[in-house]
Amino acid sequence: MPANSEKEHLSIVICGHVDSGKSTTTGRLLFELGG
Repeated sequence: MPANSEKEHLSIVICGHVDSGKSTTTGRLLFELGG
């Protein structure tokens, strides 16, 4: 990716109970989006 290009900004909120997969879901989303 060229140094002068910018990625689109995305804000998300992940809510859930303990051990419901929040970190796994967030990690997968970041991986899929290239973040």
